[in-house]
Order: sequence, then C-alpha cells, then structure tokens
Amino acid sequence: MVLKHVRLRCSFASRDSGAGHLKMLASCDYYAHVLQEFSDAELEACMTVACGVQNFVKSDVLAQYKECQIHGEIHLGLDVAAFVINPVHRNGPHAQQAWLSIMALADSITLEAMSKKHSVPLLWMDETSPSQISELARIRRSIAFE
Repeated sequence: MVLKHVRLRCSFASRDSGAGHLKMLASCDYYAHVLQEFSDAELEACMTVACGVQNFVKSDVLAQYKECQIHGEIHLGLDVAAFVINPVHRNGPHAQQAWLSIMALADSITLEAMSKKHSVPLLWMDETSPSQISELARIRRSIAFE
C-alpha cells in the first residue's frame, strides 16, 4: 500500500521490537540509529528503491524483517493512495487470498472490488514507476484536503 497522512503516526525498528528496548524505536525524523544496524546490502537495496532505480527489490536481501508500526486507524479511502501489488499475486490460486487475509475481508471480496469501493487505485509493481506512485499520492493528498 502507498499510504498518506500516516508518516507522523509511525514508529520503526530494524528488527522485531516486541522484546526490545525503547531505544531501538525510531520515527521518520530520528532514524539514523536504525540505519546503523542495516547491512551494506540492506542499505544498498533501500537506496536503489528510494532513488527510483528499481520499483522494488527482493526481500531476501533483508537479514531480518524491518518493522513499521502505524499507530491509529487506517481509513482505506482517506489514508491509502494506492494498492501496489507484486506481480506474483496477479494469477494463480493464492493471488487474492494473501491480500484478503491481510485486510481481514470476506472471501468473496476481490482486490478490484475493494479498490472500487474505497476509490483506491489498484496498481501492479511491474507496470508502475516510483514517480507515477509519488504523483498519484500527491494528487490524492491534495484532493483529500480540498
């Protein structure tokens, strides 16, 4: 998902924060201590995506998952600029199942129906550039505040 209006409601960690100390948590403005824990390969992957060289990188570059917690509710029609789906989910028996379980939706609802219901565009990673996603988020953000 491409989110909007949630940046200031997020906390981050370089690993599972469940058993950790508060010192391991970060915000968007105070993140350097988390980046210090990234490997060179993880930092390179972050920069590759952040600079728009690639839309995404394979998650196997991560030594351990990176945590982002969004505090408060997420309203699909207000806080989500787009659903950006990995093309591996485009076809096959499990294509819709993973996203539906994540979103805790009924089995009969498809991604397309959810996209239409909440007026959130459905995009595929392999068909969308980072600049297109950024522009869409900017436009939807300006519309939300009109």
